[in-house]
Amino acid sequence: MCPTSSLGTLFDNLDELEEALTTPLGSYWNNRFLIRSLIGDGWMLDQVNAS
Repeated sequence: MCPTSSLGTLFDNLDELEEALTTPLGSYWNNRFLIRSLIGDGWMLDQVNAS
């Protein structure tokens, strides 16, 4: 990460961004129940099931 980050320049390149996102999102990619917990039981779930 850039030591002197400002808005819009948190990462030097896409590889750094990908690395920063992979760890926290990895558990969601492998667990459908965690994904569903983000969606909830409201309109978003209805839209997902509509297609």
